[in-house]
Amino acid sequence: MSFFLLGNMASPVTEGTLGTRPFINKHVAVVHENLFIKLDKNFNYADFQIEYIIEANEDGLNIPLLFYASEYKNGFKVEIDGNPIAVKKIPDSWGISKADKFNDFDYVFNSEKNHLNEFEWEDLEENMSFGISSKDFLYFETDISKGKHIIKVNYTAVRWMYKDDWLKSYSFRYALAPAKYWKSFGTLDITIDSSNFNEIITTNLGSPTKTEAHVLTWTFNKLPTDVLRINFKPTVSSFTQTLINLEPFGLALIIGIILTLIHLFLVYYFRKQNPLKKYSSIVILGSLVVPILFILSWIFLFGIIDDNIGEHASKRHGYAQVGIVVLTFFIIPVYFLVMWIIDRLLKRKMINRN
Repeated sequence: MSFFLLGNMASPVTEGTLGTRPFINKHVAVVHENLFIKLDKNFNYADFQIEYIIEANEDGLNIPLLFYASEYKNGFKVEIDGNPIAVKKIPDSWGISKADKFNDFDYVFNSEKNHLNEFEWEDLEENMSFGISSKDFLYFETDISKGKHIIKVNYTAVRWMYKDDWLKSYSFRYALAPAKYWKSFGTLDITIDSSNFNEIITTNLGSPTKTEAHVLTWTFNKLPTDVLRINFKPTVSSFTQTLINLEPFGLALIIGIILTLIHLFLVYYFRKQNPLKKYSSIVILGSLVVPILFILSWIFLFGIIDDNIGEHASKRHGYAQVGIVVLTFFIIPVYFLVMWIIDRLLKRKMINRN
């Protein structure tokens, strides 16, 4: 699995489970699919229970479905008509030595190049591309009779985590896109049970067909999206949200303005008491103290805001603090020059007045 992001720092995404619909043998039709997802109380994991009602139009199919499964927690369980089926990983050499296994998966196996095709889907919400590799496929071999069968899949998914803002955000993902390659697309019921999780979640499925307490249900007769997303973004207190909105620079600027006003008053008072004195120690000392306190407050406010956010703070601020320190070498001389000019003007005014 891979995703592509632009930027000059480490990825802000911590990968979780990208569950997907299976790839279906060309002699199998999917009549109906039930996708049931139950969230845990902390939005760390989600139990996926998937039921496929299929119609086989030939007897003795060796591999009716190929599953993509990566980064799931514990096991990946499959049943056919109530009987457990052992699933195995595809060997690296499969594409060359056992090409015949994929004769009924012509859209998956490239017979000319003798390898499995790569698949990639767009997640428009995050502007990411998700690719899957043959090494992450699971398969099983079984002889099934012509007619209808029920295939059940169970696994526990691990959440995705994003640290591209002050607050972390989380999601679970399930790729519906493989249905584009199926022989037929029947109907799809998706149920999300968040009764264990007392927070607001969002999805990219639109309005649910049915809502009952914390259980949401959708019914589709066509592909609603390439990648299903269940999203959770924590909320914070109004005070913490105000700190986030102002950001460290805005808060530091307020502190800097207050310190500058105090400094100006002290400069004026010193010059009023000492109109003939050549240099103002208040100007010199304050021109060091005020910019340094402004810079330090700007730096430490990142941590203060993170502490107010708590466990959901991303703490991902890149190179901002390094850049702030560099600004110190520019701010101090500029600030001193401005204060020196103000002091000169005050000195001239005081002498003329006397």
